[in-house]
Amino acid sequence: VYTADRPYWSPNLNISIFLPLIILLLIPFEKGVNSKNRLFYAGLLILSLIILIPTQARTIYVILALQITILSSLMIFVQKKGERFSYFLKIILVFATILILSVVLLRLLMGENFMILVQTLIRRFDTLNNLRGDLSLSARRWQNYETMIKIRGYWIFGRGIGFEWSSFKGIFRIDNYHLSLLLHYGLVGFGTIMLIFGLWFHRSVWLIIHRNELDSYPMKAFVLSLPAVILGILAAGFTGAGFVYTSSNIAIMVYWIILTEHIYIKQRKKYRAVQPPESLESKIDSEII
Repeated sequence: VYTADRPYWSPNLNISIFLPLIILLLIPFEKGVNSKNRLFYAGLLILSLIILIPTQARTIYVILALQITILSSLMIFVQKKGERFSYFLKIILVFATILILSVVLLRLLMGENFMILVQTLIRRFDTLNNLRGDLSLSARRWQNYETMIKIRGYWIFGRGIGFEWSSFKGIFRIDNYHLSLLLHYGLVGFGTIMLIFGLWFHRSVWLIIHRNELDSYPMKAFVLSLPAVILGILAAGFTGAGFVYTSSNIAIMVYWIILTEHIYIKQRKKYRAVQPPESLESKIDSEII
């Protein structure tokens, strides 16, 4: 699909959801992990970047950079002191190599249109030097302002999912998932969704603390990728409601939340079974704090 002279594929957020996990499967953080599938994961990462780069969506680029930063910081934290820098360097070098290969393949696939893509990207990022002159950012500020006006008097329950709002510029949708939640569902709905994300993040933190008790490396990689995934989704919500509203994205998020809860319940039962009854609750509370 092309929107404003740009290719747009609606499930591009669900690609970024998988990227942290693919990176950890491509670059194992434990020794002795079977590496026979690394070529497959490298191919997935290259394909993902080939799809994401031509969208020219600055939101996607920012989310990708944010996820890499969060993932690298977390992996530095969980690695042994003598291995932290080497693993961080490995992530940077491998991802840089994958990015270069993706750009080269994209150049071959696009032909002469590749230079048009590069010039457009430079122009889109150059407009950030003048924030007031950036049409996209200006439109979002105007959308946020108009939406806040529409929310007045409907803070508790919102104005309903079927509400359409318009102004002198016509009917529009707001590129802000969080404000869309407030408008449609009010603080009740917004608070419920944020509670779900909060519990999801809490589960991920608990599982990361107890990662050594997990049964397999893929499960450990899944758990360690969760903070980058959750924070990436929340950050994407500030600039693109359409990314989150897409049914495929919702289905993947629900599945990941259910899978996280399943792993959490299973590990929590195992944890309780091996703890002395008198020290269990105090130890759990201290670990969460």
